[in-house]
Amino acid sequence: MTIATQVNRTILVATASQTVFTYNFYTPPDITSGEISVRVNNEPQTTGITINTTAKTVTFDSGLDANDEVLIYRDLNQVRNTNFSLSGNINSTTLNNQLDRTIAYIQDVDFKMQRFSIQFTLQEAYNAEFTILGEAYNAFNIDSVVGQTDSGTTDYTVKLNDAAVTDLTSIGAGPTKVKTTPSSPVSIDPTDKISILLSDNANAQDLSITFLCSRVAA
Repeated sequence: MTIATQVNRTILVATASQTVFTYNFYTPPDITSGEISVRVNNEPQTTGITINTTAKTVTFDSGLDANDEVLIYRDLNQVRNTNFSLSGNINSTTLNNQLDRTIAYIQDVDFKMQRFSIQFTLQEAYNAEFTILGEAYNAFNIDSVVGQTDSGTTDYTVKLNDAAVTDLTSIGAGPTKVKTTPSSPVSIDPTDKISILLSDNANAQDLSITFLCSRVAA
């Protein structure tokens, strides 16, 4: 088949107790379950799941929480599965499948280079502000933020150069992961400062916050 610029992933939002998720991106005929990767709220899932490459489904042993983000993506092995014999006949289907796999692999590498996350855990903190990003990164976009506290509920505000980011303010976080997506990606330059401001809270809590980001093309 011909392969244009194709998306190699499916992103789904779970309903309460949902276990089965379907993906629809192109996969080579000889793909294995080990070449499909799964993340929930950006956490890699290596156990407790069954991947059916024929039906293109991912089934979790236990139901997920409502609003969990499920990322299913193609992650082809760096191998060549076909070796053509010298002076032998070349089957066109076999050749096309091998070429398709090569192009798909290049797309997979490009995806992994573009998407990344930055995760921080702030321990026993409240009514405080933490600077978490400085000049160590090239330009990138913050696409969404996932927050979770160890218990109860607290609010935090993401700030850019000491100014609150409108779409990422007063986010309620609790034992259930909370994902917030701004109306448009938040553009970050190398000289920008990103910080988290936690609201005043009666009890100190641990806060885990993950920025889901994408790189900006040079």
